[in-house]
Amino acid sequence: MSAGGASIRLLKGTAIQSVSQLYLWMALTLKSGEIHYLRLKSKVIRVTEKEHGNRLLHVQFLEPSKNDIQTLMRFIFEKQVDLKKKGLHV
Repeated sequence: MSAGGASIRLLKGTAIQSVSQLYLWMALTLKSGEIHYLRLKSKVIRVTEKEHGNRLLHVQFLEPSKNDIQTLMRFIFEKQVDLKKKGLHV
């Protein structure tokens, strides 16, 4: 995930119609305990095949608000800090 888009793992057997745009709903929980609900208009960039029949849906966020971008960046930063504390590379 980034402030500009996301890759979403699709469950095996999930059918995706050929759409060019969709609304992505996310509930992001921050360290403070706050939960932010985002509804982001998104453009489908591509669908890639992975191992064992799994697929990734790649989307670009269209016209996110400044507040949405700020929330996404804060969430991503907190996750990166957690990974660094665990000794994992980001």
